[in-house]
Amino acid sequence: MNLSDLTKSLCMGTALTGTMLIIPSAFAGGAMIIDHGVHEIVGGLTPTRPSPWDLGTDGLVVGSVSNGYVTVQDGGHLKTTSSVLGHFRGSEGAITVSGDGATWEDTGVLFIGREGNGSLLIEDGGRVTSLMNYIGDVSGGLGSVRVSGDGSIWEAGEFISIGEYGGSGVLQVSDGGTVRAKEIYLGSTNNTYHNNQSAELIIGGGFIEDPVTSDVLLSQPVAAGRLETDKIVFAAPSSTLVLNHVNEDYELQAGFSGQGTILAASGVSTLSGSNFDPSTFDITNHNPENVHSINVFGGVLNIEGAIFGEIGTVTSSSHDTATTNVTGDWYNLSTIVGMPLAVNSPSKGELNVTEGGTVVSRTTNVAYGPKSEGTINVSGKNNETNKASRLISYYSLDVASNTPTYEAGKGNLNITAGGQVDVGNFVFIGERAYHHEITNVVTKSIGGVSVDGEGSALNVGVRFPDYDPSQHPTSMSVYNGLLSVSNGASVNAPFISLGSTNGHGISTSGKLIVGAAAGEAAVAPGYINIQDIFFESSSSALIFNHNIIGDQQYEFSANLNGNDIHIEQYAGNTYLSGDNSGIVGTLRLEGGLLAFDSGQFNIQSGAAVIDSTLIVGTSSDKKSASIGSDIELGSGGFLGGHGIIAGSVINNGGIVGPGNSIGNLTVEQNYSGKGTLEIEVASTPVADSFDVTADQLKVNGTADFSQTTLSLLFSPQVASGWSFDPIEPMIVVDLAGDVHAANHEFMAVMDDLLFMDTALDYTSGDGNDIELSLVRNDIDFEEQAITKNQRATAKALASIRKDTDLFRSVVMNVSDEATARELFEQFSGEGSASIRNALLEDTLIFRQAISARTQASKSALATGGTQNATHAGYSFWSQGYGHWGNQDGTVEVSGATTVGGGLLIGVDSYVSSDLQIGALAGFGSSFTKVGDLNTSAEVDSYTLGGYGDYAWDKLSVSAGLINTWNQAAVTRKLNVNNGQLSDKLSSRQNINAFQGFAEVGYGIEFEATKLQPFMGTAVVNVFSDGFTESGQVAALKAESQSSTIYFATLGLRGQTSFSLNETSISTYGLVAWQHASTDGVKLEQSFVQGSDSFAVIGSPLAQDQALLEAGVSIGFGQDTQLGLHYAGQLAASTHNHGVNARLDWKF
Repeated sequence: MNLSDLTKSLCMGTALTGTMLIIPSAFAGGAMIIDHGVHEIVGGLTPTRPSPWDLGTDGLVVGSVSNGYVTVQDGGHLKTTSSVLGHFRGSEGAITVSGDGATWEDTGVLFIGREGNGSLLIEDGGRVTSLMNYIGDVSGGLGSVRVSGDGSIWEAGEFISIGEYGGSGVLQVSDGGTVRAKEIYLGSTNNTYHNNQSAELIIGGGFIEDPVTSDVLLSQPVAAGRLETDKIVFAAPSSTLVLNHVNEDYELQAGFSGQGTILAASGVSTLSGSNFDPSTFDITNHNPENVHSINVFGGVLNIEGAIFGEIGTVTSSSHDTATTNVTGDWYNLSTIVGMPLAVNSPSKGELNVTEGGTVVSRTTNVAYGPKSEGTINVSGKNNETNKASRLISYYSLDVASNTPTYEAGKGNLNITAGGQVDVGNFVFIGERAYHHEITNVVTKSIGGVSVDGEGSALNVGVRFPDYDPSQHPTSMSVYNGLLSVSNGASVNAPFISLGSTNGHGISTSGKLIVGAAAGEAAVAPGYINIQDIFFESSSSALIFNHNIIGDQQYEFSANLNGNDIHIEQYAGNTYLSGDNSGIVGTLRLEGGLLAFDSGQFNIQSGAAVIDSTLIVGTSSDKKSASIGSDIELGSGGFLGGHGIIAGSVINNGGIVGPGNSIGNLTVEQNYSGKGTLEIEVASTPVADSFDVTADQLKVNGTADFSQTTLSLLFSPQVASGWSFDPIEPMIVVDLAGDVHAANHEFMAVMDDLLFMDTALDYTSGDGNDIELSLVRNDIDFEEQAITKNQRATAKALASIRKDTDLFRSVVMNVSDEATARELFEQFSGEGSASIRNALLEDTLIFRQAISARTQASKSALATGGTQNATHAGYSFWSQGYGHWGNQDGTVEVSGATTVGGGLLIGVDSYVSSDLQIGALAGFGSSFTKVGDLNTSAEVDSYTLGGYGDYAWDKLSVSAGLINTWNQAAVTRKLNVNNGQLSDKLSSRQNINAFQGFAEVGYGIEFEATKLQPFMGTAVVNVFSDGFTESGQVAALKAESQSSTIYFATLGLRGQTSFSLNETSISTYGLVAWQHASTDGVKLEQSFVQGSDSFAVIGSPLAQDQALLEAGVSIGFGQDTQLGLHYAGQLAASTHNHGVNARLDWKF
C-alpha cells in the first residue's frame, strides 16, 4: 500500500487551523486521531480506553499535527485497520505495547513516521501483529521500532520497508525480542531519495549521540533479538545492518541483495544465507544492484552462505580483534583486514577462511593503515566435498601496507592444511621504508606470509575466467617481512624480490624461508617454483632450515640475482641448481649441507664452514661452479665438490674432500691448516675391466700440509677391480705453485685398510705433486681370526693368488680386526654345515614313527595311537607330522632354526604269530635359517624304508632301514663392512640320509597299565653330492662327502587303556636319554677361485638329550584308530618339538 494515494480528508473533532487532515485511502471508514498531547491507555489499572479497543474499519492516527501517545499494557488489546504514527511534519506519534498479554492487531497498512516522527516500542512480552509496514516513509519522516525482551514479538506479515520514499528509519531487535516478516527493505528503490535518507536494521545495541560532541556512536552491545525473514534487501547505499550484541552463537539465515553495509561490531554472528549466484561475479563490470559492503569492527562474523560485498572490512577500534570466519563464499571488490577507524587509533582484524570456504575480491589488504594489525588464515578443506579453503584476489594482495601519513602496521597471512591463495598480479609483503620529512621518523610496515602443509599453496599470476592478469605486470615482493614455505607447501610465481632501498638510502629486510626460521627446530621444506629471486637490500636473506637429510636432497632451482645476496643454511641437504652467475653477497653456514652447482658466488669477507658441509659442484659436469672468496673450515666443517675455490682454503679442524664421490677440487690460491684432507679411492667398471681412480686436490698457489692429516677412504664398487703389487700410482694432490718439500709433507696418513699399506711420493708429476701407491703388508689373515671356522676360512683365503678377485675383495674391504672376523665368518659357508645337522636331527622323526607303529600293533603293549590288532590281514597307516626346532649358537658357531612337516604312509602284516614286517614311504619339506649369517635353505624330502618286529613272550625286538633324499636350495647373503662388500650366492645341494636302527624292550603289565623299558641304537650316514655356488667372488664348492654318526637310547614307555561309552581310549608316554657319538658333521669345501680346502662345523647337535613323548589314541570299532602324538628333544643348547596325527586302518 502506497500512502501517496491520499483520497480522503476528515476532521474528527479536532480543531485544525490553516490545514487539512489528509487520511490515507486505507482508512475505509475514517480515522481515530490522537493528538495535542493526548495519551490513551488500554489495559492496566488506569485505562482511558476499554480493552479490547476495537476501531473496526476506522484507522488510527497517533500524532497528526502535534503529539499523541498510546500505551497498550498488562493484557490490554488494541485492534485497528490501518495506522499512522507521526503523520505530518513536526508531529510525533508513539505507541508502546508492554507486558504479558498486551497486544495490538493491525490488519491494514502501518506507517511509523510518515512525514513526522513515529515510534513503536514492543517490550516485556508485548505482541504486535500487522500486515504491511513502513518505517520512516517519505522525505522528512523519521520512524523507529524497537522490539526488546523475551516474549516480545512483532509479527510483521508481508514486509517491513524502512525509508521507502526518502524517510529515515530504524528497526532494532534486542534482548531476546523477535521480529518476523517475509521480506525487509532497507532504503528506497528510487535513486531520487537516496541523498537524504538512512535505513538501519540493528541486532543488539543501537546508536547513541555523544552529549558533548553530538557525534553518533554505537552504544554498548546488548543481547541480540531474533530476526526471522527470508530476505533483506539493501535498496540504498546508506542502508545498514548492524550486529552489535553479546551473543556467542547468533545466526541470521536471511538472504541478501542490493547495496548497503553490514556492520559487525560485537558478538559472534553467523550469516548463513546467500545474496547472489557466484557465477555472476564480475570484478570489472560489477552490478551495483548486487553490491554492498561488510564491515566487521568487533566481535566475530561467521559467513556460511554466499555473500557479495563491494568492500569487506575486518577491523576494530580497540585492543580487541574483529574476526570474520568464512566457511561459505564471500565476494568483495576489496577486502581489508585491519584498518583504523580513527586517526592514530589501533585496529586489529582477523579473517579465517576454513572448511572449504571462499573469499573472492579484486584487491586484498591485510593491516591497511596506521597502527593496524591484520591476519588472514586460509586453512583446510571441506570434509564432504574435498573443496579447499581459498582466498582469491584478482588484482593484488597487500600484507601490511604503508603511506606517507601512516604509521607502521603489521600483517600476516597463514596458508595451512591445504588452503589455497590465488592472486592475479601483485603480492606485497610489508612495505618500503618511508621517511617522514617533517618528523624525521622512518616507518616500515611488517608483513609475514606462512605457507605450510601438503597442498597449501600461494599462486601468483593466476589466470581467471573473467580476468586476465597479463593486462598488468605480475610481481611478488617481500619488502619488509618474511615468506616461509614448509612441510610440502608451495609458492608459485614468476619471480620474487626481497627487501627494498628507498631514495634516502633506507632499506628494508625481506626474508624467504624454506622450512623453519633460524633458531627453530628444522621441519620439512616447502617448494619454491619461481624462476628468479632478486635481492634488493643487504639485510634480505634466503634461509634454509629443513629436514631433508641422508641420501635425499632438496633442490632449489630458482636463479639468484643481485649484489647483496645473503644465504643462511642451518639444516638439511640443500642443492642450489639455478643460474647464479656473478652473484655477490654473504654466506652463513651453521648446519646441514649446501651445494652450489652453477655460476660464481663472490662471497664478501669469505665464508666459514662449521658443523656443516659446503659442496661446490656436485658432479664432474658442474666443475665450473665457483666460490669467489676464501673458505675457512672449523670443527665439523666439510668442503667438497668438483668445482673451484677462487680464494684460499684455511682448514682448521675440518675436512676437505675433493669430489662428491670421486672428483677434483681446485683451489686457485693457497691451502693451509690443521685439518684433514680426505682422499677417496675407488674402482669402477670400464668395459671389460676396471678403472682405479682417486680424488685429487689441485692447488694453484702455495700449500702447507705440515699440520694436515691425509685420510684415505677405499670404497670399491666392485672390489675385484683392484690390482696389486703395487696398485697403480695415482696423483692425489696436484701442486702448481711454489711448494717446498719441507712444508708439504703430511703430518700423518690414515687409511681404513687392515691388510694394505700406503706409500706416498712427494716428488711425483712435475716434481712437487703427491702420488699414492698401495702395497700388501705383512699382517696375516689367520692372526685376526678367533673361532675355528674363522681360522679355517682365513687360512684358505691366504692360500689364494693375489691376482684373483677374491683376494682383492678381502684386502680392500677390511678396515680392522672386527671387520676381518665378520668377513671370515660370512665367507665360511658355515650355514651349509648347519643345514646338514638339522637334517640329521630330522631322522629321529622316522624312527619314532616306526617304533610307535610296531608298538601299537602288538598285543604286549599298545602305544602311539592304536589298540590291539589281530594277526590276520594287512594294516595300512598314515601319519601327518609337523616339527620345529632350535639349535643355539655358541662362541664358535651361529644358531639355527628349523620348521617343517610332511606325510608318512605305511603298510604291514604279521607273517607269523610273532613276526611283523612292513614298509613306509613319505614326503616332506622344511625350512632352515642360520640368522646371523643370512643363510637359509628350503628342503624337499622323500623317504622310503622297511621295518620288522619280533615278539617272544614279553620280550620284543624291532629293527629297520630308512633312506631319505633331501634336495636343498641354499641361499647365502653377504653383507660385510656395512654393505661395502655384498653378494648373494646360491646352490642346489643333494643330501642323502641313510639310517639303520634296532631296539629291544621288555613288557610289564599292571592291570590296565603297561610299561616297557627299552634300549636302542641307530647309525646314520649323511652323504652329499658335490655342489658349486653361483655368485661373485665368495662362491664356494664342495666334493662329494659323507659323515657317520651313532646314537644310543635308553628309556621307558608307558600306556593305560579304558573305555568311554563303548569307545576305547589309550593314553601313553615315553621318557628316554639319547647319546650321539659327535656334535655334528663337518663340511669340507673350498673357494671357487682356487683356495686350499677347509672344513667348517655347523650349529651343533646335542650329544646328550632327553626324549619325551605323549599322546592319545581313540579306537572306532576294531579296525580303525585315530591318534594324536607329541614328541620332544630337549637339551641345554637345543630343543626340537613335533606333533603328528596318525590314522590306522585294518582290513
